[in-house]
Formats: sequence, C-alpha cells, structure tokens
Amino acid sequence: MLALLLANSFRLLNNALESQTRSKLEMLVPLLNSSLGGRVFQRDHAEIQSILADLIQSRHSELVYIIVLDQQDKLLAVRGDVDPLRLPQSDLTVGDAARDLVFDTYVPLSVQGTPV
Repeated sequence: MLALLLANSFRLLNNALESQTRSKLEMLVPLLNSSLGGRVFQRDHAEIQSILADLIQSRHSELVYIIVLDQQDKLLAVRGDVDPLRLPQSDLTVGDAARDLVFDTYVPLSVQGTPV
C-alpha cells in the first residue's frame, strides 16, 4: 500500500512540475519573440548578444543559457553555461532534465507570426 501511495505522490509531483515548466515556457515565448525576433531577422549580432546577456544575468531569470540559431541552424549568438559546439538535445519531459537539472528546450522565434 505504501508503494502505491509513493508512486501516486511521485506521479502527481511530476505532473505538477511538468505543468509549471510548460506554463513558464509559454510565458517566455512572447518575450523572446518581441526582444529577439526582429534582431534575428535583421542579423543584428551585437544587439542579440546584449539582449542575451540581460536575460541570463537578470537576478529574476531562471535561464541558464540561450542559444540563438538561424533557420539554417547557423549559430548567431550564445550566452550562459553551455558549449556552443555541443548543442544539448531538447528534453521532452521534466524527468529528462533530472540528469543535469536543466530543462533544455527549443523555442522557434517569429516576427508577426512569420518564422525567422
């Protein structure tokens, strides 16, 4: 009985963490689109790096790193604790992030609904 209770508690906790993570990502997408989308489209590398620095260094940010790629997967900018030569694979679930305690994900940028 205790094993079932523990398994159910783990499942509920995992679902709550998954939901919270997805919610935070959904809130982050408009911010990234508005701050980076136009700069990526214009290839303004200096401004992209400046924005990434602000996003990573903010004391309110939970971001560990940001990598900005163009549509051909060419590296435009990188900031934070990551090796740009070894891009991490996206985590599909919060459980996948347990190995390094970082939820790696991919967020496509767009300008007025058009991918950049």
